Amino acid sequence: MLKIKEILSCIVLAFLLLAMISIPEKKGGLNTHLTFSLPNNTSNHFYIDAFSIITNSVFDELFVMKDAQVVKETIDFLKKAQTNSKTKFTTIGIDFFSPIEIIGMSFKTENIILVRANLASKEKFEKNSHKLGLKNFVLNNECYIVLKGDINTQNLKSDIKNNLFKFSTSRKREDIIWSQFEGNHLIQDQKLIIKSKEIIAKIRGIKKNKQESQRLKPSGIHSSFSLQKLVSEIPRDYLKNLALLKKIEFVSINYRGFELQDEGDILGVPKFDVLLTFKKQQNVEDFINKIQNKYNLPILKNENGYSIASKKIFIQQISDKIIYLSTEKKQALFTNSYEPFQFEGDLKMFTKIDNSGWSSLVLDLIPGYQASKNLFEATDHLNMKRITDNTTEIQLKFKKEENVYHSFIKLFLLLTVE
Repeated sequence: MLKIKEILSCIVLAFLLLAMISIPEKKGGLNTHLTFSLPNNTSNHFYIDAFSIITNSVFDELFVMKDAQVVKETIDFLKKAQTNSKTKFTTIGIDFFSPIEIIGMSFKTENIILVRANLASKEKFEKNSHKLGLKNFVLNNECYIVLKGDINTQNLKSDIKNNLFKFSTSRKREDIIWSQFEGNHLIQDQKLIIKSKEIIAKIRGIKKNKQESQRLKPSGIHSSFSLQKLVSEIPRDYLKNLALLKKIEFVSINYRGFELQDEGDILGVPKFDVLLTFKKQQNVEDFINKIQNKYNLPILKNENGYSIASKKIFIQQISDKIIYLSTEKKQALFTNSYEPFQFEGDLKMFTKIDNSGWSSLVLDLIPGYQASKNLFEATDHLNMKRITDNTTEIQLKFKKEENVYHSFIKLFLLLTVE
């Protein structure tokens, strides 16, 4: 994980320096037809116009936000990184003006992840690529860096060279395009546009369900989804202890933060409502007993029902296949929808902690938590809506006084604190 962080830091550093040298005029892009040669058995492909993202970040930081402290911290970070051999990028030989690609694929019996990028100098890369600390090889003036997978790179190189398929897509102003494949055929793509005040993602390939499904009325941060589709993507080794998930057809959940407990053996209790739809008949009390026994969860049963520490769990048998659990309300509020997937609400709920007291001071000292909290508090609301029969749009708006690029620069700086 540390090595992956180092290579990603290396890429970001290069773009930052290049952007500071020559900041382009910000303008909308034109329609572009993109064609990729992808390895057989590719499941996921990310196209990232990182240079556009970083240059726009620097533009907004220097000429819109004008945050002297962030600029100083960025420059200090760059100076420090220049003296670090692990992040010194000038001798690697990668063309940082070109887009970066991330490829997820299966090779023999293993799922692997690759970074692919154009080379400015093949000789420099082959001479200095060992500094990355990751397996890599060169093919057709492109470098392939193995982020995940213990494989023989020569065998992989030969396989990719002889087993490619073409994939084409259009691009207008999107900064990131995520394409998903099955049997070398596109099944879904997501195109992200990053602006100063919002991030917009258009997902193509999500069709409405033929029948309505019951779900919770959205509150806090809300998600409703088919659990079986998610389970199908979990490796079999991990499913051995998660067999119970195979029985659940659909999940609808509202999350409103985390409440710390003053007493007891657990840190705290999540504040949630969840509606579970099973494939077959399921009694709510039998379900609680099963998960408590199998996973040794801190669920207690008493004369008043069930509780987690001092927090009562409200339960309700909605139908013979649907159960409701909540640490917040006695009465569930429902709605119906044809949508197979929903994700919307207030992202600040992810880092909201109630009854924290002095503990909040400790949490704020953790760079990862503080970075996430700062980012989520800069956001306004996440909305999701269907715009065509085959396309759904997710819109993440930031507060009026905030800036998307500025928020992510601060996130990056906090996460790189040693």
